[in-house]
Amino acid sequence: MKTKYLPDFPERAKKMAEEGLLDDQIAGQLGGGTAAFCRYQEQHRELREALKEGKRRPNEEVEAALFKSAVGYTVQERHVELGPEQKPRKITVVDRYIQPNTTSQIFWLKNRMRDK
Repeated sequence: MKTKYLPDFPERAKKMAEEGLLDDQIAGQLGGGTAAFCRYQEQHRELREALKEGKRRPNEEVEAALFKSAVGYTVQERHVELGPEQKPRKITVVDRYIQPNTTSQIFWLKNRMRDK
């Protein structure tokens, strides 16, 4: 059974892209196959734009997380000491350094600095 392009596809696709779904997953959720979804993107600018906008924020977040992983970062941890009746007695905040991740560095360099 073929599905037809519906006016709400751009809005629905954008929401799914914001949640991190891939194009083939979005196509499945919309009730069609990947080939039809690709055709719809070619034929409907509003769908292409909605997907682009929906993917923008998640892509930026992943890029920022990858960068942090590649260069290392510091996190604050709260250590809670419990007293009687399991109530917090003392809370200590500790800074912990997360070492740079070599795999993240390689991935970043291969994708951002191929010529080097």
